[in-house]
Amino acid sequence: MLNHLGEFSNSMMIDIPRNQQNRIISRINNFHIIYIHDPHQKRNRLKHYAKDIVNGKKNSIPLFSNKQEGETFIISEASYNQNKELFRKLRLKARDDVFNRIATGISSYFLSEYSNLIQESMSQNPRLKDLNLLDIPVKKINSLLKNNTFLAEEEVWDTFYNWFKDCLTSHVVKQMVQEFGEKELKHMDQEALNEAFRHRFMQQVRMDSPLMVDFIKIIEQYLKQWMKKIIPSLDEKPLSNSQLESFLEMKSNKIKTTVTNIGLPLDITNSHLSVMSNAVYHSVRETLSNRSFRKKKFTPWPTVQIRKRTVEGTIQIKPFGSEERLNETSVHESWEQAEKLSELVVDVLDALCSFFLSNASHHQDIIEIRLNDLLAIRGLKSKKSGNGRRGGYEPEQVNQILKALTVIQNIWVELDKVVIYEKGKPKEVELYGRTFTFFNKHYQISDVQERDTGNSLIFAAGEVFKNFLHTSNRQIALLPLKALQYNPHQEQWEKKLIRYLSWRWRTQARKSDYQQPYRIGSLLQAIGIVTNQRTPSRTRDRLEEALDKLQVDGLIGSWEYLDWEESIADANGWARLWENTKLVITPNETVKEQYQSISRKGSSHNVIWQKSNLGNQLKETRKKMGLTLMQMSEELELSAAYVSTIERGKRIPSSKVSNRILKWIHYV
Repeated sequence: MLNHLGEFSNSMMIDIPRNQQNRIISRINNFHIIYIHDPHQKRNRLKHYAKDIVNGKKNSIPLFSNKQEGETFIISEASYNQNKELFRKLRLKARDDVFNRIATGISSYFLSEYSNLIQESMSQNPRLKDLNLLDIPVKKINSLLKNNTFLAEEEVWDTFYNWFKDCLTSHVVKQMVQEFGEKELKHMDQEALNEAFRHRFMQQVRMDSPLMVDFIKIIEQYLKQWMKKIIPSLDEKPLSNSQLESFLEMKSNKIKTTVTNIGLPLDITNSHLSVMSNAVYHSVRETLSNRSFRKKKFTPWPTVQIRKRTVEGTIQIKPFGSEERLNETSVHESWEQAEKLSELVVDVLDALCSFFLSNASHHQDIIEIRLNDLLAIRGLKSKKSGNGRRGGYEPEQVNQILKALTVIQNIWVELDKVVIYEKGKPKEVELYGRTFTFFNKHYQISDVQERDTGNSLIFAAGEVFKNFLHTSNRQIALLPLKALQYNPHQEQWEKKLIRYLSWRWRTQARKSDYQQPYRIGSLLQAIGIVTNQRTPSRTRDRLEEALDKLQVDGLIGSWEYLDWEESIADANGWARLWENTKLVITPNETVKEQYQSISRKGSSHNVIWQKSNLGNQLKETRKKMGLTLMQMSEELELSAAYVSTIERGKRIPSSKVSNRILKWIHYV
C-alpha cells in the first residue's frame, strides 16, 4: 500500500541471508504483540509547541517524545485466544493513540500553514490565544481520520501491524544468531528456541532499549507518510477568518457576564433550577456526595471506580496541574480534600452547572459570574451595611466557596466507556479531563486558588461535560432551588434524597413512570447511607422525617410504603425486611408539567396534538437553546427554508420528518 514499507523494513533487517532468517522464524510459534500506552503521557503535545509554530520558529512537531511512551508485550497464541476481547480493547486503545498523534501532527501543519491568518485573527478575537482551543481541531481531525480516510479500513491497520511485527521479529532473530550461532539455533528444540526468542524479545522491547528508541523514529516516518496522503484532501481551499473561527466553534463564544441578582442570570422555573442529567454528571455528583473515594493499588490519588450500564471508568481527586507531575504534597492535598468532602461541594457543583446552562448558548462558551452569586443561590443573606460596617458576605463564607471550587477543579474523570447520542443513536466513546475549567482575567486557564478576577469567577464546562452540552445530546433535569438552600449538615438527608429523586424523575419522564417503586435498601445505598445496625429505628425515623419534610416543602408530591406491615417492626430482624420494602415517591406537579413534553406515553390523540403543534414546539425549543434557524436546520438535516415553513405552521411535514423533529426536541 505504501511504497516506503520496504525502505523502513530494510533499516531493521539483519545482515544474514534471508533464507537462513526465514528458517529460524518458521520454527517460532505464532504470537501477538500488544502495545499499552502510558495514560499519564501528554495527549495533546501541540499546546507545548503552538506559540513557536505560529511565530514561525517551528514548522511541525514530533509525533513522539524522545523516549518510549508505553510498554510492548509478546502474547502467545493460546493466551490471546483465551482473552480475545481484552486484547482487542487494548489494541483499539493503541490504535486510538496513533489516531490522536496523527491528528495532532496534522493540526500542527494547519497551525503553521495559517500562522499569518491566526496572528491577524488574534487581534480581532483574543480568545484565539486560548491554547485549549487546540483541542478542537485535534478532535475534529481525529474524527475525520476514523470515518473519512483510508485509515478507516481495517486492512490498513493489518498491514501496519504485520510490518511492525516483522521488523521486531527480524531484529530479535538477528540478535539470537549473533549470540548462539546459526548451527546451535538449528539444533535447538522447538520449546527452547521459542523460550529464547521470547526472552530476548522482551529484552529488546523494554521502554528504554536502544532498539525501541530507534524504532520509534521509524514509526514516526511511517505515520508522516500517512499524513502526506491525508493533508491534501483536508486542505483543498484556503481558510478565511470567519471559517477559522467557525472551525474552532467560536461563532457563538461570546463571554457572558451575570449580575448578583440571582433572578436574572438563572433560568428558574417555579423555584427549580436546570442541571445536567446525564450519567457522567450524576456519577460525579454521587461520588462527591457519598464520599466514595478509596485507595487503589494502581494510583496514589483518591479514586472511585464507576461501573454502570452506560458509564465505566474512574473519578479521582487529582490537583490542578498534577496531570504531568506527581509529588507528595499534591497527593497529601488530594487525600485531605477527600476526607473533608461535604454537601457544600455538591451544592457549588450544581450551582455552577445551573449558571452555565442558563447563560451559555454554546458548549464552548466561557461565562462570568460573581462569587456572591454562589452564596446567594444557596439562600445565604449578605450582611447589611450601616453603623460604620461594610456590607456583604463574611470572609469565612467566601472562603468555604473557594475551597469547594478548588475541589471541583481538582476532579479528574477518565472514562473507558460512555454512551452518548448522536442524532438519536447511541455511540460509545472515551472521555477524560476536568469537570469545569477556570480562567484568569486574560481568559487563560488558571488555578482557581490563584484567581486574579476580584469578586468575579470566569469558567467553562470541562472536557467530560462538553459532549453532553451539544444541542443533540443535551439532557437537562429540574432540581429544586431549595436543595441548595438546605443546611449541608443538619439537612444532609434532604439534600441527598431530592438530588437523587430529581435525577430519577428525569430518567422516568420518557414513560411518565413516576409510580415506579424504590427498594429502601437501594435508595439508602444511592444516597450513601448505611442502616444503623444497633438501632435501625434511627435510620428508619430519619428517612421518614426527610421524606415528610420534602413533602411539606413541596419538593415531592407524596410518598408511601408499597408493601410494609407495621406489625413486622415488632419482630427480631425487622430491619432486613424493611430494607427490602418498597416506597413510591412521586414528583410535584411542576416537575410533571415540565416533563410532559418529553413523555412517550399517551394516546394517539396526544401524538396527533404533538404533530399539529409541531411548529410551536420547534420554535420554543430553538429559542430555548439559543439556536439560529440555520443551526437548527443543520442538526435536523433539513433545509432552513423548509424548517421555517414548519415553524410558522405553513406546512405539515410527513410522518417521517415529524418523528425526526419530535425525536430531536425530546433529546435536546
